[in-house]
Amino acid sequence: MSNTTKTGTPSPEPTPKRQQVSLRAFVLSAFAFALAIFVATQVIGVLYAILFPPDGPVLPLNVTELSHRTEAPGVDYWTYGTDQNACEVMRFFASQGGICQTVPLMCGGPNDTSLAESTPAQQVGSCTGELPLSIFTLRWEVRVSAYHPTGGSTHFSVLREVLWLGTYPVENTPTAP
Repeated sequence: MSNTTKTGTPSPEPTPKRQQVSLRAFVLSAFAFALAIFVATQVIGVLYAILFPPDGPVLPLNVTELSHRTEAPGVDYWTYGTDQNACEVMRFFASQGGICQTVPLMCGGPNDTSLAESTPAQQVGSCTGELPLSIFTLRWEVRVSAYHPTGGSTHFSVLREVLWLGTYPVENTPTAP
C-alpha cells in the first residue's frame, strides 16, 4: 500500500533510516573495539613490565644464590656462587650478549686464570648488556671474582636495573672554554 499526497500523487517510499543508522553504529562500534584492543595490548605490556620485571640475564648452570637485595623498584643485586672456572663464567655472559672486559693477566694462562690462587676474591672481569623490555630497557652488569673459600670458588654479582625512561639519561658535559 502506497502513501498518497493531497493532490493524489503517490509519495516516494520512505528511506530506511533505521537500517542506515544501525549499519553506521555497527561500523563505529567495530572500529572502537579494534582501537580498544590495540591500546590494551600496548598498556598490558607496559603494566606487565612494571609489575613483573625479569631478573636479568640468563644464568649459567649449577649456581647457588648467596644474597639478594633490592635498592629501588627495578634495581636489584644478586650474588651467586659456583664451582665453575671464573673465565668460563665470563665467556658464558659474553655468549648472552654481554660486552665483557677482563682484568689484565686473567683468562689467558694455561688454566685460564694466571694470578696466584692464594689471593682470595680476585676480580676477574665484568660484563654489561641490555635487553628490550616493552617501552623500557633492562640493563644488567655482572662482576666475576675467583678463589673464594666458601659458596663456590667463583662468585659473581648481577646488577639488574630497569631504565624506566627507556634509555640512559643524557649527560650534559660542559665544553672547555
